[in-house]
Amino acid sequence: MNIHELRLKTNRLQEQRDFYHHLLGFPLLTADADQVALQVGSSTLIFAAAATPIPAPYHFAFDIPEGQFAEAKAWLAARVPLLTDASGADEFDFSAWNAHAIYFADRDGNIGEFIARHDLPSPATRAFGATSLLSISEIGLAVDNVLHLVERLQTSIHLPVYRQHPTATFTAMGDEHGLLIVVKDGRRWFPEERVAAHATPLTVVISDATAGQRTIHGPPYQIA
Repeated sequence: MNIHELRLKTNRLQEQRDFYHHLLGFPLLTADADQVALQVGSSTLIFAAAATPIPAPYHFAFDIPEGQFAEAKAWLAARVPLLTDASGADEFDFSAWNAHAIYFADRDGNIGEFIARHDLPSPATRAFGATSLLSISEIGLAVDNVLHLVERLQTSIHLPVYRQHPTATFTAMGDEHGLLIVVKDGRRWFPEERVAAHATPLTVVISDATAGQRTIHGPPYQIA
């Protein structure tokens, strides 16, 4: 599954533009008073101004070249504080997914992630920077009934469960190229586990080999 476009709401549009474009160096595609669009490898990340307060921060992840994890960590840590778990660790080995990850918070308190998936070889061709990001890799979807949405994604667009049995609190859907992280409303996002997941407005455009391109709007999460 590929994530082509991710549209999120923000109450701090200018601050998010400054954070992602000026501080981190994400290429700016378009910007006006209503939204900012940024290039993330093969994906587009859009922040749209919200007229009302956002219910809760989002969680999303960006794929990075798997051989540049240490370089990417140093690059990110020079610009923003890395988030840690209760033990103080700031990098994480997800052996079940054959991946390593680091986390940060943006100006809205969204939990961002750089993830190196070692099953996706991506030789480095230059020093790591914002243009080294490969794509948007994950977006979290908070729902009251995880297994219900999992079943809908399986039956309507044949999206597979990723490397686990479905659970009522956390189920990843998709593959190494892109994942929908379906979590129980109120579950706290890793690694600090301070920010609770809640259903928050978003639009994500995905595609795969069997269902073609689809758009998911939410909440509630509708598939078009």
